[in-house]
Amino acid sequence: MGRTICSFKNFKQLNNIMNRLSSEQQAKWKELNAFFKTNSKYYKKIDNGDIVFNVWPGFAGGDFIVNLFLDITLNTDLFITEIDQHIKICNRAQQILPCLETRMDSAVWLETGGYFQPNPAFNSSIDELFDFYIDASIPNVESMSAIDDVCYKVFNDEMRIRDIAHFKAHRLPVIPYLYYKNPEKIKMIKIGYTFDQTVLNFLSVLKPYKSYPLVDTITGNLRFELFPPNERRTDGHAISVLYKKIMKTIRVYERQIDNRVQSPHILSGIIANSLIQAERNDIPYDEIKQVLSTDINEYISLIDSIDLDYIDIQPNYEDELSARPYSSMMDFLSDDIIVIDYRKFFFEQDEILIKQLMQFYNSSNTFEFYRTQIYLCHQRNLKLFQRTKEELSMVLNAL
Repeated sequence: MGRTICSFKNFKQLNNIMNRLSSEQQAKWKELNAFFKTNSKYYKKIDNGDIVFNVWPGFAGGDFIVNLFLDITLNTDLFITEIDQHIKICNRAQQILPCLETRMDSAVWLETGGYFQPNPAFNSSIDELFDFYIDASIPNVESMSAIDDVCYKVFNDEMRIRDIAHFKAHRLPVIPYLYYKNPEKIKMIKIGYTFDQTVLNFLSVLKPYKSYPLVDTITGNLRFELFPPNERRTDGHAISVLYKKIMKTIRVYERQIDNRVQSPHILSGIIANSLIQAERNDIPYDEIKQVLSTDINEYISLIDSIDLDYIDIQPNYEDELSARPYSSMMDFLSDDIIVIDYRKFFFEQDEILIKQLMQFYNSSNTFEFYRTQIYLCHQRNLKLFQRTKEELSMVLNAL
């Protein structure tokens, strides 16, 4: 699992272990530490054992990697289930580990009684909670009690595998770090980490496929409730009706050309995402179809521009003082971080990275097994990518 670091229980220790950080980052850690020590009921109160934070930007293959190397991937050859459909149609692995952002969102939902029926006593703290967690923004002292209770519940709700607590997160564990009594037991893996713009464009094309949960599989309605409470939106009933109408039109068009019927449709995520974003941006209802057509044409143009053999490294512009995935706020943990580059892992099935993960997760299968599964996952993604333009053109003709 790598070497351990020292707990920063005073400022001298904090300075000693943060020699990899900038002066601004060191100052930010001191500010957070001082605020917590004074205002948090739970400062260093979670008596943690070994913890692994599995961190990745959305749709970078993290669920697949974690499930694979922890040997908890379901054998979809034996189960005809919704999970099976997700893998076969949109190559989206099942979500097993507790997701910090989802748990936080659920905790807020319970506190407020639902976003559309907010509890006024808590509602004023919601925006501060997400700003605090994502951007490490210091909240108002009067809001801290409500924020503190939510964070404590979320960071204390773990899943232990082989005596190690695992969390899934799309942010670095900057704020959780201040709750744990034994930070020297914290490890982190950054999955899908890349500054290769070609790979990022490739993932952005695949992202809407992976967003299939934007649609409720029972009602067929768009799931506006998945978005954070600080991102306001109206009741999406009319947009859900429009979504169903568009999907019905596409299926009729498919039958006319080659009797191909898919359920759920491979482009469900693209259409759902476009309509939801249009609604959240207050686009007039009678203009939404045009917005959808524009979005689809942009996807087609993006696909045409991607050469997967071309490596296009771009500098990182992400806020270095935040908990965002590409921030360096936790680089002092570098002895306990594994960084998995998306191209080397999925495109090349790099032997060193695979064996590193096998050791990190204490995996029980053979190297060849994991390499084969990674190769097959990548081939499914390539198939989705290659079919995208054809399917998008079909949507344009059906609108």
